[in-house]
Amino acid sequence: MRRKFIEDCLDAHNRYRAIHGSEPLQIEPKLNKYANVWATYLAKKGDPTRRKTLHYGENVYIAFFGDVSRSGPVVEAVDSWYQESKYYGYEEESKANLKAVRHFTQLVWKETKFMGFGMVTSPTGQIYIVCNYDPPGNVEEKFAENVLPPKEEEESRFAKRSFRIAR
Repeated sequence: MRRKFIEDCLDAHNRYRAIHGSEPLQIEPKLNKYANVWATYLAKKGDPTRRKTLHYGENVYIAFFGDVSRSGPVVEAVDSWYQESKYYGYEEESKANLKAVRHFTQLVWKETKFMGFGMVTSPTGQIYIVCNYDPPGNVEEKFAENVLPPKEEEESRFAKRSFRIAR
């Protein structure tokens, strides 16, 4: 797997984590292998499901276009997981909406320190992206201390940087 994809995925994660006061993640090679094995399985199966037994946190994404020469699908995956933040209620610790926000909460989970990345293109051209996290997030009774509200200065700094890149 190209190092650029891993670096772009890590950078996208860490930009969003900074907004929420979480320390930057580090790449763990064994998690890369773990994620890539699952992405390969999903690409062969043609179904973007999560593992039934999780030793690590996990986010899965499927892109329906096939240009893997660029990191577009990688950044798109992380951006889509972060978009769930608009559904997260910081005031309440409720599992009621966990399904709608679990990708976001895992992405910014403060206690998570390491991640792994896997990406495989299926025979039909779909791109399967899997990220695994250690320690895993989405632990009951721990959301308030691990999913912090956005820090305004980080959010605006990120928005300015994104605007500059878009020009």
